[in-house]
Amino acid sequence: MPSLAVTDFIKVPGPPTAIEPLDPKGNWPKMLKLSSERELVLVSWLSSEIESAWVEKEDVVADWKKWQNQYWAQPETTVKNFPFKKAANIVIPLTAIAVEAVHARLMNTVWSVEPFWSIRPRSGRWIESAKPVEEWLQSEVENENSLDAFKFCSDTFMELCKLGTGIGKSGYTKIIKKSVRPAADGSNDPFYSVANNGATLEYVPCANFIMRAGEQDPQLSAWVGEEHSFTWGQMKKMSQSGRMSTKAIEKIRHWEQSNEGERTGSAADYKNEIEKLDKFEPMWHDEFRIQEIWCAFDIDGVDGEDEEIVVDYHHASGTILSTHHNWYSDLHRPYRVVQYVNVEGRIWGIGIGKQNEQFQDIITTIKRQSLDNATLANMRMLAVKKQSGISPDEPIFPGKIWFLDDPSRDVQVLQMSEI
Repeated sequence: MPSLAVTDFIKVPGPPTAIEPLDPKGNWPKMLKLSSERELVLVSWLSSEIESAWVEKEDVVADWKKWQNQYWAQPETTVKNFPFKKAANIVIPLTAIAVEAVHARLMNTVWSVEPFWSIRPRSGRWIESAKPVEEWLQSEVENENSLDAFKFCSDTFMELCKLGTGIGKSGYTKIIKKSVRPAADGSNDPFYSVANNGATLEYVPCANFIMRAGEQDPQLSAWVGEEHSFTWGQMKKMSQSGRMSTKAIEKIRHWEQSNEGERTGSAADYKNEIEKLDKFEPMWHDEFRIQEIWCAFDIDGVDGEDEEIVVDYHHASGTILSTHHNWYSDLHRPYRVVQYVNVEGRIWGIGIGKQNEQFQDIITTIKRQSLDNATLANMRMLAVKKQSGISPDEPIFPGKIWFLDDPSRDVQVLQMSEI
């Protein structure tokens, strides 16, 4: 199925001027303009770092795939023909049983007590405002169209239990939608609406999270980020909202038209594996893999001091889609990482998948052996004398009369196993 980015030749729209008076409260920060020399240095550095991060994560991602396979309890082959045809091929989902029990306890612990916030005024003028602010914060956490903390916790805790690491992100989003409204003269006037403009609480899949292997703290690392999969429609909305450069999006659209595919890393491989396991592989592939990188980089190349910046980067084409200053007042990076069981000196933790790995294999093997043994024990066969007149496809049914020269010797029951 051809990508819409390839078949749609209409120019990418920029931010609509009509929307600003309607929503002056928040916008993406103004993009930085780097000199061509500094942009080349940044592209070269990011390209090298991302490639290295992909290679460093290959073994870790291979383990994650294995533990996800344990959770889904998928056998290695559809039919098992050893030690005999259609032998027992079940997988005991020990990991899934343990993961879902722990996940339920975690969710119950976090969500059983309300409100989540307790506002205590520290001065007299806040006494009357404390309770309304507390109620507002609670409503934001529970609002599915705002922070939607329940979904964030559910997804993050599930991966925390399975793989041993949970990653969260507090971010910002602005989504602009457009339609038309009929005018008095019969024409259609453009109508814009801001669907969302504010803080977000996002679950970051471990496979999408990228950072140097030796680093442990996203706040102190040379760089940290994540990979996104955006459709062409989402890319255009990024331009409309002011997050990404219109010219840069046009550039990668032309790159897409002249290239068959892009080099993908561990995140794409992991996603494809999960889609196979849950039998939900999409037919369409209209997506761009964009890396969002938070890093320290000397943007002017004059004073030698690194500035905290945020870069949207398309690694496949080597295109910088946007560069912003870190917009937080304390210059923090919005990623937080927690481990199920901590591993000293490492950012990745140990989860139930790793803990149950050998137990699930052992119990599955024992159960298969017992089923195979029962199958063989119940699979009685007949040993007949040659030239007895009994053919291999002889019909057998209750009450059948067998005419034999010596019934005690011409036909015997052959049993392969005993229970």
